[in-house]
Amino acid sequence: MKKHLLLGLMGAIVFASCEENEPDEPQAATVRVVNAILDIGEIDLRDFQGNFSLNGSDEINYAFSQRYTVPASTDIGLDVAPTSDTLDIIFSDVFRFDEVGSINTIVLFGDSTRVESFTLEEEFTNYDNPSYGIRFLNLSEDSEAVFPRAISLDTAGVRDTTVYEAISFREATAFNQVESGERIENWTFQYLDADDNILYSTQVPLFFFFSPPDFRNITIPLVGRFDDGQGGSNLTGFTIEHF
Repeated sequence: MKKHLLLGLMGAIVFASCEENEPDEPQAATVRVVNAILDIGEIDLRDFQGNFSLNGSDEINYAFSQRYTVPASTDIGLDVAPTSDTLDIIFSDVFRFDEVGSINTIVLFGDSTRVESFTLEEEFTNYDNPSYGIRFLNLSEDSEAVFPRAISLDTAGVRDTTVYEAISFREATAFNQVESGERIENWTFQYLDADDNILYSTQVPLFFFFSPPDFRNITIPLVGRFDDGQGGSNLTGFTIEHF
């Protein structure tokens, strides 16, 4: 009886010891960092608190992005510098993503005189083929309200136009479902001002939709300024593919 009791106690101690030394499951979130800084080109990311997992490149060219894994509920210190001069820190801030498993996006925008960030906690819809989601994001700091517009052209030459609700600086639309598939020749996505002047326009051909991002969600940010200080405008945009 004593022998059985002793063996039971030893087993419990060994089990408890193993359980105590067992590593905790990682409590992680993901974040996609987008380079929308107009006049810098390629940027270098640095984690000054040691909490980024650079499972992608730490260098991001303009109009591109990288996805990273970060610990949830932990301060993430991020420094940004041009790759041409990595001692010149043009942006520094601390981010925190409290929800385990959350998917987040940080868009870095502005220019060499002033870099800002815009953060989104994502709620993607997994659209079925042949649909996907398009979102518009206004990051033009001197803009008034802008009106996103989507125009489809089908293989019969028929155009269909949708104008979405106006968005001001630092505002985004929801993801809006649009159809792709073989019937559609192309889509044109635009930003308009209140007088229906086209501020930015981009055309996406049919072949793009044969291999869309995993979540089938795409964001088109409007960046730059209505008044670039030189008598003109440098408004532009590009496509962010969410994986």
